[in-house]
Amino acid sequence: MLVQRHSEAYVSTTNCPVTGWPIATRPEWTDCLLEGGTRFSFRVIGGRVLDIDTHGPRSMENEGSYEALRNRVVAEAFPDNQPYVEIQNITGLTGLPSPKLRRAYSSYQLSEAFRNCQGSYVYGSNMLFKAVFRAGIAMQASALNYPMRVVKDYATAMLAARASFHQKRLSESDFHSVQSIQCDDGKGGTEISFARREIVLVRHWGDLNSTEASQRLYDAQVHALRSGILQGHRYFRIADYSRLKHSSMGVRRHYATKLKQLHQEFGIVPELTVMVGAPAWARIGLAFTNHIIPLQIRIVKTMQEAFDLVSEVSRNDVHIPLAEAPDFEQRVSSRDLSRLVQLLGSLAWEMDQEEEEFPEGHPLYDATEAFRLVREDFRGVLERHREAEAKALEASRAKSQFLANMSHEIRTPLNGVVGMVQLLAESPLDEEQRQHAEVALSSAEALLDLVNDILDISKIEAGRLEMENIPFDLVALLAEVGRHLEERARSKGLESQSEIDPFLAGRFHGDPARIRQILLNLVGNALKFTETGHINLIAEPLEETEEGMFAKFSVSDTGIGIPPEVQSVIFETFTQADASTTRRFGGSGLGLSISRQLVRRMGGEIAMTSSPGGGSTFWFTLRLRRAPRDQEASKPTEAILPEGTRILVVEDNVTNQKVAVGILTRAGCRCQVTDNGQAALSALEREDFDLVLMDCQMPVMDGYEATRRIRDPASKVRNHAIPIVAMTANAMSGDREKALEAGMDGFVTKPVSQNGLRTTIAQALANSR
Repeated sequence: MLVQRHSEAYVSTTNCPVTGWPIATRPEWTDCLLEGGTRFSFRVIGGRVLDIDTHGPRSMENEGSYEALRNRVVAEAFPDNQPYVEIQNITGLTGLPSPKLRRAYSSYQLSEAFRNCQGSYVYGSNMLFKAVFRAGIAMQASALNYPMRVVKDYATAMLAARASFHQKRLSESDFHSVQSIQCDDGKGGTEISFARREIVLVRHWGDLNSTEASQRLYDAQVHALRSGILQGHRYFRIADYSRLKHSSMGVRRHYATKLKQLHQEFGIVPELTVMVGAPAWARIGLAFTNHIIPLQIRIVKTMQEAFDLVSEVSRNDVHIPLAEAPDFEQRVSSRDLSRLVQLLGSLAWEMDQEEEEFPEGHPLYDATEAFRLVREDFRGVLERHREAEAKALEASRAKSQFLANMSHEIRTPLNGVVGMVQLLAESPLDEEQRQHAEVALSSAEALLDLVNDILDISKIEAGRLEMENIPFDLVALLAEVGRHLEERARSKGLESQSEIDPFLAGRFHGDPARIRQILLNLVGNALKFTETGHINLIAEPLEETEEGMFAKFSVSDTGIGIPPEVQSVIFETFTQADASTTRRFGGSGLGLSISRQLVRRMGGEIAMTSSPGGGSTFWFTLRLRRAPRDQEASKPTEAILPEGTRILVVEDNVTNQKVAVGILTRAGCRCQVTDNGQAALSALEREDFDLVLMDCQMPVMDGYEATRRIRDPASKVRNHAIPIVAMTANAMSGDREKALEAGMDGFVTKPVSQNGLRTTIAQALANSR
């Protein structure tokens, strides 16, 4: 049972039969014997009433001791100048107090000792004693700042004591110990304050979507009860919802659970809860939490109405019963039911349905308001999910941007390495020098393959991998892969065979570059993990339809094989058979993962069979649509450039300038170099060129802006239609489109191959004629 401050020193006896407030005392306050045989006992009722019981004669002999005793009890029972009411039971008083004693006691009642006294009521004894007390009260009534009178009995005294606390109407100024609680997201919060040690005012505002606020509100009330700010076995609660926009179902449930825990822990009873300015969703929400903690609730519109209601109930001990919904039957029109169904559908389809609201009192009002509450909670959960999804997407974009930047930074020096080694390999070298050049070129190409694989993975994860759909010659593509296999197998002392079914001949629509990439990945793995034996490439039709062909492509080897426990994850990113495989054979573990994603994007399936030491077979299937006869399959343009072609090379990196000039000079071109877009414009204003090889990222003016100005008819360049080929380290999705949108005619990525650069330039020149 709850008692007031310093409760460990109190002895709780029983409850007041009039108010129900707890009665508590201390051993040192009970049966205190003073000079002359007078005994006094003190009790505290409800943490606010001092009950004094007197036995024996009162005299000047013990008046000083009594005043000192009473002062000590008041200081201990009502610390920090807390207000209280005094009631005195003089039934056991013997002997009529002398005039001198009465004057001394009157002076005491007018002293600072009674500064916080809100009222003094005397009861008990005979008519003579009461008459003497009434006369004394009448003489000093005008000087007292609190009510004092003689009453009939204990019950009357307690009712008068309780009323003394509420003579003044409750107002904002009565509340103190204000504590503000703000949610971490800054979107909402709660403020709690207390009045008269029995009234709690809670103001909610904004959006409450975290249980943190309700937990801290519980902690604040626990502190108030333990420190004596809130006392008594019952209290009144005012909840201001006028500034609350929304609270989630989880917060409401947590708040109700913590409130129930508070009541059970401290043995207190909420006499009345008054809700101010509660929106419909908050009122309906009580139905969902009432099974956790039933409350006596009244709903008002203004704070003053709440203050008046609590004042009336606390002053007159009015009991407010829990309102019950009437039991009745009422017809509902089919139109209203249709409106209800539309409201239910708005949740399933996440629609912002503008419904015509049912008026209060309508049989469907509570149902629709309850549903709106659930819908808001659902949308809150959905919004948080979308925010998390957006953050994940932003993280993915940041990663893609990082990879794009790293790709650019790696490709720029790598272009110098590959280009210079290619030029070196074509220069007069002895056998040992040529071997060194070939090793360096092979290593650079391996690094380039790794960079390309990482970029492909990032594009796939970001959903930005673009697939082509162009006509191509499938047999020619397979033959090219077969030649690559034959050359690589011969260098390792392996046998190889390519079996291409003649029914696959003809032109098909698809992405030949990606099909080639898948086949080269599978062939590369077979070559890497096979030390003796053979490797076979097989392509065969499984089904022929009017639209095209359902084909299967297989690569088999006699290599080390794959353990059964690894086969289920072999297509996952960065996965190889085990760590020793990586150390022995190298590789990033990206090739098969990329191949699976590419096959799936093309509507096919990829799988494998293998056994340790028995080799492996990787296969995939594709549905290929035949190209119309009037569409020619894509063929590379013969990389022959006209002798003396004048090319303006716009590149800020000195090494890459040398690579580009070296490749083009060997192809019979004449080159002039500038290091930024502004310098290129000046050169094009002075001289005629056949083509511009343009880097995209440069100081002063980048390649995109330079191209737009070249194409601008208002610019001073001599040829606005001059072919422009982008040579850039930007290789992410969208970079090619950005270059073409700026007005460029071709696009090559660094590091450039000699044939690839010559082919792209030849195509651009041919298209410009």
